[in-house]
Amino acid sequence: MMTPDGAARYLLCGEVLPAQEGGKAEWVRFATIKTSGYEQWIGGSAAGYCQGTAVIWDDAGDLTSSLQRRFESPR
Repeated sequence: MMTPDGAARYLLCGEVLPAQEGGKAEWVRFATIKTSGYEQWIGGSAAGYCQGTAVIWDDAGDLTSSLQRRFESPR
């Protein structure tokens, strides 16, 4: 996304399905923004960042399996 001064600001948007016992799990939106560090927005507040017209969506497909393997691999 572009900042008001025309600089690029990197943004990762997505949804996560948290594991829940005995209940119905619901997808939760998130937005991670590269600032001087990183900012993480979760839930409804993330939607505003991800619906902008300046967002370029990555069509790499579903990365869930790849991310899960990396998370579970020993360090």
